[in-house]
Amino acid sequence: VYYQLILCVVIFINYKEKRQISVIPFIAVILFIFLILFSKDAASGVKRGIHLCFSNILPSLFPFCISTNLLLACNFENCLSKLFGKIFTRIFHLSPNLLFPYIIGVISGYPQGSIAIMNIYEKGNCTKKEAEHALCFCNNTGAGFILGVCQAFAGTKNAYILFFVQLFVSVFFAILFRPKKIPPLQPKPILRSGCSPAIIPKAVTDSIYPMATVCSYVIIFGFICEILKRLFYLLSPSKTVFAVIMTILEITNGIQQTTSLYPLFALPLTAFALSFSGISVHLQIYSCTKGRLSLKKFFFAKLFQGVCAFLIMLFFKIY
Repeated sequence: VYYQLILCVVIFINYKEKRQISVIPFIAVILFIFLILFSKDAASGVKRGIHLCFSNILPSLFPFCISTNLLLACNFENCLSKLFGKIFTRIFHLSPNLLFPYIIGVISGYPQGSIAIMNIYEKGNCTKKEAEHALCFCNNTGAGFILGVCQAFAGTKNAYILFFVQLFVSVFFAILFRPKKIPPLQPKPILRSGCSPAIIPKAVTDSIYPMATVCSYVIIFGFICEILKRLFYLLSPSKTVFAVIMTILEITNGIQQTTSLYPLFALPLTAFALSFSGISVHLQIYSCTKGRLSLKKFFFAKLFQGVCAFLIMLFFKIY
């Protein structure tokens, strides 16, 4: 009863001030109540998230983030676009400077692709529409994560299949929904700052905020997933429903839940998780873009890619 009264008060105050009901205060109060009711589970989720950050995320992403910032500071995207930019532009109808984020997004995965896209956009080397479209296929699950995590339960062969399926659906989306007009093939000239040793400290400090953001969301969704596990344990729902919800929320927990499913649906649902990436990753990318790029197209693009990856893997499992 007390919790219901608190919710009613929050909704009333929010409506009285803004003349409309916002979902965010409602979610915040619900989360606050769950943190009180399931404090042990929340603490366990936070500890698990911190361990995941220090054991996997920071060792694998932080060096990539520093190297990405160093290359961007040296305007490496211009050098790369001069070599292969024409092919990239002909295929995707985007600025040749966005070839670098695409390569980074395939190799190291998110959020490096969004960091590179935002840097190029701020330099003026691509338009806002080009940057928002590039976000949709330049932010993928990294090859190291797929081969490391998925190989443990799916085997080496299936891990490689999952990687190439994700790569295929992202390219398929990029070509299917590419802009109609081909931009000028020559990259826009910019002033070079020079690759002096002075860019190293800045590259390191610029890497701290994205890594802190990524780890913060991993910790937040860590205790959210633990609370949901307890709720679903009390309600005793289907394992498949719970696995689907986890894949939508957070990729690591989602993949762990798919391992307990029937083999016919385990790999297809894993393919969906890898291509969709989870709400946690979506929020990480939104933070890395500093809210200057719209993620509406990005969400539906990743959902489209996730469904396509699910259907492709389901076809492979059946036939």
